[in-house]
Amino acid sequence: MVAAEAQQGSVFKELKCTVVMCGSASGWQDQLSELFAAPVPTPSFHVIGEKDDYREKSEVLVKLYANPTVVYHPEQHRPLPGKKAQAVEIVDKIIAFVGQHTAV
Repeated sequence: MVAAEAQQGSVFKELKCTVVMCGSASGWQDQLSELFAAPVPTPSFHVIGEKDDYREKSEVLVKLYANPTVVYHPEQHRPLPGKKAQAVEIVDKIIAFVGQHTAV
């Protein structure tokens, strides 16, 4: 929702990108439909567990963005997988994504 508000010139207007981990659509896209009349242009990075009970709602959230980057991990509803190597791989991708969109 913050990314959508940023596009409307709110206090979040300087938002360069967003990282969403275990996020899910919670109904505010219907309650604040004016914010989501068009896909949110803010670059977004989403981390979703393949076995997450909320996976479908997470994928609804992804669809609210114009050009999302999505990474799946093999576990349930958690921001990063428990296996260190898998977690480091995702963290490295997040660092690269944020660096790409916030570089001066």
